Amino acid sequence: MLCPKGHGYPLWTPELDEETLEHHKDGIKVGDVGFITQDGGFEFLFNITLPGDHDIHKRRGVPGNFEPLILDDKAGYSTRKNQIPREGCVHSRGSVFNVRASRYVLEGAALLLPQGASQTDYRKKGSLHAFAAAHAETWYRYFLEQGYSDIQNGSLYIISGFLKTACYYAAVF
Repeated sequence: MLCPKGHGYPLWTPELDEETLEHHKDGIKVGDVGFITQDGGFEFLFNITLPGDHDIHKRRGVPGNFEPLILDDKAGYSTRKNQIPREGCVHSRGSVFNVRASRYVLEGAALLLPQGASQTDYRKKGSLHAFAAAHAETWYRYFLEQGYSDIQNGSLYIISGFLKTACYYAAVF
């Protein structure tokens, strides 16, 4: 429901299950490459903006001939702290969230953020798209050879933005 409205792919299980200290500390970052697991989590594989010998890559490695993408740190990022305040109400373009019982509503979802949230986006997404187009086949081949049979054509994602919070409640109906 969020993707068609330009709000990305929501993770049903947003907690990371990573062994690296950096990933536990920082969480998902722009440039992370991975896939959505069956339980709705993000399986991190590598980060396209970090060198191949970076600690975060020690667990799985990186595809052969890997060269990181250099992002524009000054003008490329948009970061808004407490973008969604505790008392705030945010809804998708053209969508309003009302809670009421109705036998006519077939499906819906709600995400409640009692402590608010901060949002980071990389605005120059064209560089991410071009980098993925140039290297995706190598990425798929590498991780299939590593035994990741869940990775199918079109199933890899590059994180271009994220919303982070300390506490959330999710509902789907």
